[in-house]
Amino acid sequence: MGNRVPGVAGECLEYPIVPGCLPDTAGAVGSRADRGSKHETMPDPIDVPIDDDTIRLGQFLKLANLIESGSEAKTVIAAGLVRVNDEVELRRGRQLQAGDVVAIAGHQARVSAG
Repeated sequence: MGNRVPGVAGECLEYPIVPGCLPDTAGAVGSRADRGSKHETMPDPIDVPIDDDTIRLGQFLKLANLIESGSEAKTVIAAGLVRVNDEVELRRGRQLQAGDVVAIAGHQARVSAG
């Protein structure tokens, strides 16, 4: 296998990424949908209040306790493990607003006004 990096809530994520291991990859080759398994839904997102109108994705991941450090944010975003509003996001500086939902490793957090 590849390198191991810390993940959400002490889990470890393996690199390189194995197709179909990411949550909600419907329609992708090797996804759960392709293998005929039952579609699993993620739990409802937790609301994470922010003080300003916007927050950068990397900062939000840390604020929401979805990662442990800024360097981990860079790694998981670059690896395509982070989804914003159900789309893969590769920009650490992406500006999030109230209502945006961020997902990583089966965990979700929603940006809410503070």
